[in-house]
Amino acid sequence: MKKTLAILLALLAAASISLAACDEDNERTPIGGENGDDIEQVEDSDDEVTEDTKDNNNEDTNDQGGEDVGSNGYVDKSGVVYAGVDLNLRTTDYSTADSTIAKTVPFGTKLNLVASDGTWSKVKLDGDDTVYYALAGLTSAAQVNLTELEEPVAITLSETTANNVLFFNFPFESEDENLYWNNVALASGLKHANLSKDYSLKKVATSNKWAKVEFVGTITVGSSVRTHTAENPGVYYIKDLAFSRGDIVDPTYSSGSGVGGGQG
Repeated sequence: MKKTLAILLALLAAASISLAACDEDNERTPIGGENGDDIEQVEDSDDEVTEDTKDNNNEDTNDQGGEDVGSNGYVDKSGVVYAGVDLNLRTTDYSTADSTIAKTVPFGTKLNLVASDGTWSKVKLDGDDTVYYALAGLTSAAQVNLTELEEPVAITLSETTANNVLFFNFPFESEDENLYWNNVALASGLKHANLSKDYSLKKVATSNKWAKVEFVGTITVGSSVRTHTAENPGVYYIKDLAFSRGDIVDPTYSSGSGVGGGQG
């Protein structure tokens, strides 16, 4: 009987130890955290979201209004522009050194626009695959067409106007202020008193905005003197504004119809 009791007590003690071990295992924290999350899996998920965000940001940066913006700031263009002056086409941009001039094309030359960064444009000539660089501010989207007059018209500067008349080298007004004034033959403009008494000014071609004139005589502005002869007259362009406000006396000018003839 005593032996039987001792065996039962031994069995009970062994069972108690086994139960205690099970309870201790059940209280251990899972490897992934108290909620059973997989830490490595969460980190991978965060990385994927970050990369997706970067991709989306890159798409937003590179797709602005459907235009392809290159790393050099140029935006691809497709169209036609015209030389607003006798225009230098260059081998590189952001340089006005003579060594970068590949060729010079005359005013009005058609240029095929390739790309532009607002200051410089990449252009091609018809039949030439070479890409040239030109100042964007010296090109125009519209071509100026001047109509030659059958007979030149003698005009004069008003002796009473208080305004100076601007004489341009080319019938073109750049939106860039510096380039605009570079195209003005005499930046201060002229009045009747700046011209020699025997001067001759003839209107020889027109558009609705410009008059092409030939000047013979002497122009004096301060200490600067410029003389043009009948054999080699000075060729300039005058804006229609000078006609409409009466700075130019022109017997053929009609208010509201522009300087006359052509489109430009």
